[in-house]
Amino acid sequence: MKKVNRELPKMEAGCAKPKMTVGLDMGDRYSHYCLLDADREVVEQGRMQSAETALRRHFEPEPCLRIALECGTHSPWVSHLLIELGHQVIVANARKIPAITGSESKSDRNDAEKLARFAAYDPKLAGEPPISAKITFDFSEEQF
Repeated sequence: MKKVNRELPKMEAGCAKPKMTVGLDMGDRYSHYCLLDADREVVEQGRMQSAETALRRHFEPEPCLRIALECGTHSPWVSHLLIELGHQVIVANARKIPAITGSESKSDRNDAEKLARFAAYDPKLAGEPPISAKITFDFSEEQF
């Protein structure tokens, strides 16, 4: 049986300290983002498709960014893509961030901004998500 590497690349691997921080609230069809500058001012907010081509188009030309996203369905492939593009990636465990989970003004846009602010202030505040192995299922007829 092949051993699964459970270690993610180190956050500081891509660049020393990015000047810009992005919060990315991933959805199945669309994702919202919020870009903060070094002074933690909102520079840009928007929405993009949650597809590899859209993410590449948006983040590939950018210099090194610190990008925070919630752990979830899309976080494994999105985090690996963003690391491949040379960005620092923080996969935040939303359960450890009551400001997001318990917010009365919960929306994708607000969540993206809060993720960006946590990542810009102190990435460790987001908490480390549990790392799980990739599970594959074999649904061949022999199994049934």
